[in-house]
Amino acid sequence: MGPFRVVKSSGEKELYDRKKVLNSIIRAGLSKRQAQEVLKKAEREFFDGISTSQIHSIIREILKKQAFGFHTRYNLKKAFFKLGPTGYPFEKFVARILQEYGYKTKVDVVLQGRCVAHEIDVVALKEGKFRLVECKFHNSPGVKTDVKVSLYVKARFDDIIANPENKEFEGGRVGSAWIFTNTKFTVDAIAFAECSKMRVTAWNYPRDKSIQRIVEEKGLYPITIFEGVSPEKLAQALEQGIITVKDFWKRQALARQIFADEYLQIKLEAQALV
Repeated sequence: MGPFRVVKSSGEKELYDRKKVLNSIIRAGLSKRQAQEVLKKAEREFFDGISTSQIHSIIREILKKQAFGFHTRYNLKKAFFKLGPTGYPFEKFVARILQEYGYKTKVDVVLQGRCVAHEIDVVALKEGKFRLVECKFHNSPGVKTDVKVSLYVKARFDDIIANPENKEFEGGRVGSAWIFTNTKFTVDAIAFAECSKMRVTAWNYPRDKSIQRIVEEKGLYPITIFEGVSPEKLAQALEQGIITVKDFWKRQALARQIFADEYLQIKLEAQALV
């Protein structure tokens, strides 16, 4: 098959990049040779104008039949969109990530600024400094977090630190603002945030500490990575603190109660993520 175009989640079209797709399969844990075999089989079903989501589905089905367990890892990006439709589960997941790095966290904290009160998604304390974390959740992979968010977060942060009462908060002093998003930032959003001394973490940025890299290195797979589970049960698990697969293993009695009929299947897939 000659060169063909792929439709991205944003609606843009680009030439099919075989290396990019191959690397995504390797990231699921397969060797390069195994990944090449899977991709060769999948490419028989590809066509000009195929969407990235269709490519993902084809590859996932092949992995499910040929390399059970790896199909679950390959589902990682999609799992993050199931942390919606509201942003609250994503906030809890971000708090869970920060806890893995030694932060003490609180979700949904209201701080009075010099001018107005602000609801902070996550407040994270480490080494005597607080990070004020804004979590921008998007339901579609084609939506980026733009510079308006960076401007908005900077303005809120400035108002908060302008209030003398916030110089020390629960034993720590306010250090900096931090923005997390489950998709991507625009170039301007990153430029303004970093120029303003704010940290930014996206699905694929920064390269060595992106959400994807953190999840894979720390094994912090969200509980939403499992398919075939109702949104209601996933929401119940998230609400009761089963946010990652690690939490699933730690709270087996509660997990069995919540997932009931799906419990054994989830446990089987979860074993492949350890």
